[in-house]
Amino acid sequence: MNRIILEESEYDGDLIYRLDSRKSNHVLKILKANIGDQFKAGVLNSSLGVATVSKIDQDNRLVSIHYRAETNILPKACLFGLRVFSSIQRPQTVKKMIHLCANCGIPELFFFPAEKSEFSYLNSSIWSERNLLDEIILGLEQGGRVVAPKIQVLKNKYKIKEHLTSGNRFLLDFNSKYLTNLLQDFDFKNTVQIVLGPESGFIDEDILFFQTLGFEKITVSENILRSEVALSFFLAQFELLKSCPT
Repeated sequence: MNRIILEESEYDGDLIYRLDSRKSNHVLKILKANIGDQFKAGVLNSSLGVATVSKIDQDNRLVSIHYRAETNILPKACLFGLRVFSSIQRPQTVKKMIHLCANCGIPELFFFPAEKSEFSYLNSSIWSERNLLDEIILGLEQGGRVVAPKIQVLKNKYKIKEHLTSGNRFLLDFNSKYLTNLLQDFDFKNTVQIVLGPESGFIDEDILFFQTLGFEKITVSENILRSEVALSFFLAQFELLKSCPT
């Protein structure tokens, strides 16, 4: 945890926040903080600053902190222009993808059912608003960021058309040309949108649909990767391309 993320529900007035049990446990056991100690903090979607331990409830082992904002100007991440569309994944995979997007400063993450998606995954408790926020905060804490990505679950793949913007569009596919060969084709002034398929892959109908929307098939590895690993490979390569001199 590289920055404690404070939420409105924890605000106790007069710039005092009463941390929940997970954050309190981290402050006490990992940071080994005492009253008066300081550490990096930030208010969700609002500011970056410094927290000072003001009170430790020894009975409940809960920590109260005084928060001092240092800036309300939140810098955009290198990957801010990237938007991710993923088919429905296993709940544990969804968590990892959320952590990764929050950590890297990706602003939007969409999930949709593909033809070969496992629809029972939609019954998972992960999709509740509170649980999604919990996973977002875990990713933000690791990345030291405070701006939460927007997460939406679409009814079907056709709804994606309503959310597309201009810019490059890529579909991750195993047997395709490499992303790293496309530097000259990138327009970093616009957004870049990617689509990831289900565990068993897209059917031809899915691929044809995305191609009609202007998505180009690309690969990021010679290996067959898990969805969250494929996403991390793409993010790493995209950031490298974006940092290359033109």
